Amino acid sequence: MDIGKRPVKRTRHHPFPNWTSPTDDDGNRLVRPCRPSPPGLEYEPTIADQPCLGAVHRLESIPFRINKALLRLAIETDTNPETRVIPHLPPNFERDITALEEEKKKPGIDDIAQIRDKDKTLRKKDTKDNAKRKKQKLDPVRH
Repeated sequence: MDIGKRPVKRTRHHPFPNWTSPTDDDGNRLVRPCRPSPPGLEYEPTIADQPCLGAVHRLESIPFRINKALLRLAIETDTNPETRVIPHLPPNFERDITALEEEKKKPGIDDIAQIRDKDKTLRKKDTKDNAKRKKQKLDPVRH
């Protein structure tokens, strides 16, 4: 296997052969590392410990091509909000969000969040004070 050799581009008439080793004759790799690592520490799988190998063989044996005209039509359809297959917002979104905001105001959830923020700062202050007391070999303040 040549290191500088480029992998062969397959067509629908020449499907990939079944994997018999982690690297094929064309230089393609069955498993690539997720991040750069030194060649000596790189994971080298054996074919036996690949549970999804059958699925890989089946997928690679299916010839396919992207239909560019259909892809272009799908992109055009999706960019227009009137023809979008899946709308970005549900139909009653404005009404539902207003109702949820009203529900949030009733029990005073905004007030609770402000109290909690104040409590966090108090806890930070107590932690600092207790650290000082510990340095002075005093008992911590308990709450």
